[in-house]
Amino acid sequence: MERKHENYFVWLFNQLKGWPVQNYCLWFFAFGFQLALLIQGKVTSVTLITFIGTLLGTLCVLAINATKAINGWLGLISAACFIYAGWSAKNYLSIFEQIAYIATLDLPVILAVKSWNADTKNHLRKFG
Repeated sequence: MERKHENYFVWLFNQLKGWPVQNYCLWFFAFGFQLALLIQGKVTSVTLITFIGTLLGTLCVLAINATKAINGWLGLISAACFIYAGWSAKNYLSIFEQIAYIATLDLPVILAVKSWNADTKNHLRKFG
């Protein structure tokens, strides 16, 4: 049961709880794998921000799987990281792709505030 006057940031943080166990396992696997890749090479601002973006992007997909509205913020921050990496690599198509993701996926979830997740999980279709 959700409290009516709950602080938005408390609510947002609580979106990270109650996920299926396999989501947590997958995220920790991704964290370890990405960390191994990061530390085997030279750590620069681009590699570090790409590392953060990749982890947040993975967390975003897992949040979507768990029907948690925090996926909007995770996707937005991840996209910002990839925009920085794309700018550094002069990969302008990647930048525009991330902007499209922000406009069509992340912002609608963020602007819906708490409503995206309110009843979504009760209307998911399942494979028969």
